[in-house]
Amino acid sequence: NLKGRGPPLHLVYILRFVRIVPSYMYFLLMFVGVLLYVGDGPLWYMVEEHTAPCLTNWWTNLLFINNFYPTNTSEACMDWSWYLANDMQFFIITPFLIWTYHKSKAAGIAVCLVLLAASTGITAWLVIGGTTLPDGTVLPKDLSSSSLSPNNPDFVVEVYTKPYCRIQSYLIGILTGYANDMLKVRDSPKKRINIWVDGILTVVASAVCWVCVFGEQGQYSETPSPWTLAENVLYNSLSKIAFSVGLGVLCLLCISGNARFINWFLTWWIWNPLARLTFGAYLVHPILMDLFYTSSRVVLYWDLYFMPQHFCFFVVSAYICSAGQFFLVERPLMTMLKLCKGGGKKKKPKDEFIQDEEAPKH
Repeated sequence: NLKGRGPPLHLVYILRFVRIVPSYMYFLLMFVGVLLYVGDGPLWYMVEEHTAPCLTNWWTNLLFINNFYPTNTSEACMDWSWYLANDMQFFIITPFLIWTYHKSKAAGIAVCLVLLAASTGITAWLVIGGTTLPDGTVLPKDLSSSSLSPNNPDFVVEVYTKPYCRIQSYLIGILTGYANDMLKVRDSPKKRINIWVDGILTVVASAVCWVCVFGEQGQYSETPSPWTLAENVLYNSLSKIAFSVGLGVLCLLCISGNARFINWFLTWWIWNPLARLTFGAYLVHPILMDLFYTSSRVVLYWDLYFMPQHFCFFVVSAYICSAGQFFLVERPLMTMLKLCKGGGKKKKPKDEFIQDEEAPKH
């Protein structure tokens, strides 16, 4: 669009909204209007508690402000969908970031770095602020087992779901795109680097991502949190940056034809159909978990086999439900959008735009 191709900016926003909302509202309708009538059990009252907020606050999901309002997570409709609000808010500012980069590469990079520094500072400041207990003790806000206790309820509301704390990964993604553009990685012929350099970069980038995900295992094994304030501040303010940088390096390696095994695995044909269903699977899987666990009449025991079995069951079930939604809602909508834009074989650029505007793949 910066070069005079593609739809105008306002149409980009409209298409984004239209691509996401029908599938989003479809599962919201299933959650509120259908789930209550398809099961029962000793814990079924919890389904009524979970769906009740949608009767009054569904509009916050439609406007993509449910990461700000309601402020109490127990009053949020489909509370797991908070990231969709973040994603839409990031998308709104993205054209302006890209426009700045288009006018001046240095200015575009500088704007992203300033926003990244601001997000890091805000996150650190919020974590340092902590939660004051009745006896005067101040606990740092942290994502751990202690953050789920009544003594420390503020982390999820004030830090975890807020866009100014979450935008770090998004900005690193944009900077990775800038690097791809400046280095002409995608446009140049595939040039494999030295196998040892390739291996070292792949291992280091993968290890950084791994440590960011599993490095705080101790946080969930003890209550209260065993980490100091400094450890909480460093992890919460820098872990998303480190993970995203590691992922960005892997992306650039794959684009350039390196990271051999990871590249082969991620370009495996089986991911193509699943990628189209991931958005729906993300939306529906908590509904299936609600249905299963609240209607269960047997005692569930956590053991070595519990998590793998239930994980596989919910993954398969979520993708099956998502496939139904895809053929009922998403695929017809994509076809109608192409028809409205005059799509067809002779309109390849427009068709490609619609394809790019598919629902986010989580």
